[in-house]
Amino acid sequence: MNVVDFTHPLGQKISVIGGGGKTTLAKALSAKYAYKNIELDYLHFLPDWVEREPEDFKQIVSKALKDSGEKWLVDGNYKAKLQDYVSSRADMVIWLDLPWFLIFRRILVRSCKRLIDRTKVCGDNIETWRLFFSRNALWWWYITNRKEFFEREAKFSEYIPPNTPVIRIKNARQLNNFYEHWIGK
Repeated sequence: MNVVDFTHPLGQKISVIGGGGKTTLAKALSAKYAYKNIELDYLHFLPDWVEREPEDFKQIVSKALKDSGEKWLVDGNYKAKLQDYVSSRADMVIWLDLPWFLIFRRILVRSCKRLIDRTKVCGDNIETWRLFFSRNALWWWYITNRKEFFEREAKFSEYIPPNTPVIRIKNARQLNNFYEHWIGK
């Protein structure tokens, strides 16, 4: 993996992967630098949290990339459904490789906030109490798949081309430094 410093020049086609703030970071970079922002969660979920079929999802992502021209930023993982489809087209990867507990806490807080304010997420879906207390809740996935979380480097590495620069952000301080440098916050 070709890990570079967070001050490395940003690419024209960026894939933001990992967890704990991908969408927020992608939106901030897109707004500041006029990237076409492609949120994979938005494309993946139909109403009522129905997941698109893998081939349909890949076709929609393909169209979104083609329609975005030469300057895009994709946030999301979906390695199982897209393999290296996005990362092989990206000229940079930003990996939010934050500690498990930090990601878990952010997901839990964000889900609770969305329960209260009914914010739309992943298209026109909303967090519900039923979903929050189900085995389909994202916070529950992070608990039950904790072992997989700690094996993510090997899984992400196989989908990132060896020469693609990767900005790997490993803690909250590094994330804050990245924001200060690139967004000005």
